[in-house]
Parts: sequence; C-alpha cells; structure tokens
Amino acid sequence: MLRNRFFKWGSSSLKGHLILFQLLGAMPLSLWAILTMRYEGTLTVAWAIRITLLSSALWAIAAALFWYTMSKPLIKTRSK
Repeated sequence: MLRNRFFKWGSSSLKGHLILFQLLGAMPLSLWAILTMRYEGTLTVAWAIRITLLSSALWAIAAALFWYTMSKPLIKTRSK
C-alpha cells in the first residue's frame, strides 16, 4: 500500500478513516449509481441527493466499525 503522509494519517485516526472510506468507497458508489440512473433515464435531483447521502452514511458507518474493531486495537498493540 502507498505510504505517503496522507495514507499514514488516514490509517492512524478515525477522522482519516472516515475521509479515506468516503473517497475510496462512497464517491465511486455514488457516481456509479447516478450514472446508471441517468443512463436508464430515471435520475432526478432528489434521487441524486438521496443516493449520495445514503452512500456517505453507509460508508461512514463502515469506516467507524473498521476503526474500532480493527485499526485502533492494531495501533495500540504496535505502540507497546
């Protein structure tokens, strides 16, 4: 994995996890859903907002769960 300052920060804090999960998960999922609905001709502004908010909320929950179950304990064991 890339080890630049952004990814180090992203993997070492809850705030970083939230931002990384949004960039790597929620944004592509929202884009895919919006483009699919546009292609089918069923896209409206309300649906675009709803898709974006739902995707962001789901990926934020996933980021928080991943932080508290995997990353935080791993960081604690490495710092000892």
